[in-house]
Amino acid sequence: MKQVIELIVKSLVENPDAVVLEDVVDGDNVTVKVKVADGDMGRVIGKGGAVIQALTRETNTTIDLEDDGTVKIMAVNKDDADAAIARIKDIVAEPEVGVIYQGTVSGMRDFGLFVKILNGFESMVHISEITGERL
Repeated sequence: MKQVIELIVKSLVENPDAVVLEDVVDGDNVTVKVKVADGDMGRVIGKGGAVIQALTRETNTTIDLEDDGTVKIMAVNKDDADAAIARIKDIVAEPEVGVIYQGTVSGMRDFGLFVKILNGFESMVHISEITGERL
């Protein structure tokens, strides 16, 4: 018999650690419902549906989107569901002041570096934050 677990989370943005799957054994069907902020649904879908299509393909999940911001993730095992949840968290995440992120340098100027973090969010790191000397 296949077990279906359904969790509803108020918002990934407000509480990114709230999605917890309990007592799910690989091989069981897993259904997770998460809610994203109204303005983030477009980022989850992507241009022409490219983001959501890549997400379902790469995580082996089926994802349904509802008008109220609910994202329903269906997977055949916990690992695939967790991968989809992590990707959605990355998509809707907003940078926070004081948090250190890993990123990719996208440009260099005399005054510092431009770095892409959090799924394409670009920020400038002043040269004084990198080293005490000119590069």
